[in-house]
Amino acid sequence: MAKSLVLHRFSSASEFKEAVNKDKDQSLLCLFCGDGTSYCPIDDADSADGEILAFYVKVHTTLVDYLNKETIREFIDYTHEEYKKRYGEFLGNRIPGVFFDEIYLNNFVPWTNRLPEEFEARRGYDLMPLRAKYFERYGKHFLGMTGKFHHAW
Repeated sequence: MAKSLVLHRFSSASEFKEAVNKDKDQSLLCLFCGDGTSYCPIDDADSADGEILAFYVKVHTTLVDYLNKETIREFIDYTHEEYKKRYGEFLGNRIPGVFFDEIYLNNFVPWTNRLPEEFEARRGYDLMPLRAKYFERYGKHFLGMTGKFHHAW
């Protein structure tokens, strides 16, 4: 099952709480409070002084989780190892390679729970406050962050 990172913006704590009670297919990851130009992490919506940005993790039960090592290992065993058995003599010459496009990733940001910890270990800073800034700046809930983000993952 694939996961995606989704951003919702709320103008008040009451608006946030009302939305949380309605939407049960997403789990809250973190909250930020801000003024449209800068955002700070908060522990709960009641402590917000300004607009609230809430990051949620949405589970897509019918999609493959490309960020899960075990899933991809199984996928490779199931597909590529079978190609090797059937067409091994042609791989690397008549069949120079195999490519699979993740076509469903066009409308959301892929997510794995390991990402914040892994990003900070590799880059030395917390990913999530910057995600809030870049999501909000362009007004798109599916926008990627920067070259640093994509390079790190």
